[in-house]
This record gives sequence, C-alpha cells and structure tokens, in this order.
Amino acid sequence: MKNKNLSEREREVLYLIAYENTNKEISEKLFLSIGTIATYRNNLLSKLATKNSAGIVRIAFEKGILILDQNKKIVLSENSSTKDRVSSTLR
Repeated sequence: MKNKNLSEREREVLYLIAYENTNKEISEKLFLSIGTIATYRNNLLSKLATKNSAGIVRIAFEKGILILDQNKKIVLSENSSTKDRVSSTLR
C-alpha cells in the first residue's frame, strides 16, 4: 500500500465520500468544479492504492484517517480544523 500523505483538500473530499456524497454534491459543498473533485477522487484512489469509493473508505479506516467517534459518527482522526470545517458543510 502506498504511504503518501493526503492533502487537507483530499481529506475533505474523503470525508464527504464517506458520507456517500457524489462528485456533484461534493463540488457544490466545496465550491469546486466536478472535474476538480474527480481529480481529488482519483488522487485518493492512487494514494490509497484502491479501485473504488468503498475501497477509499475501507483503507481510510484501516489507516486511521477516518474513525468513529463515541456517537458512532465518522470523523477525521487528525487536523481538527479540517474536521470542523467539513462537518459544517454536511449540515
């Protein structure tokens, strides 16, 4: 498995993928083009050495990038500023 660090934006996209958002929905929430989101998704596929969204989420849990909090909600495990900003986009 490749061991490359994820950028803050890749972590944001990862979090939104984990909550079943489409590229279109992510692009609307982050105010980016669908093509840009597709690039971030492809970067995640490459960096996490997987082939689909389910694999992105599975490996993110295995690597500790995503965790479940005490309320069984998916959260980013590091960099609380990213977590706080992304969490607010889902509401």
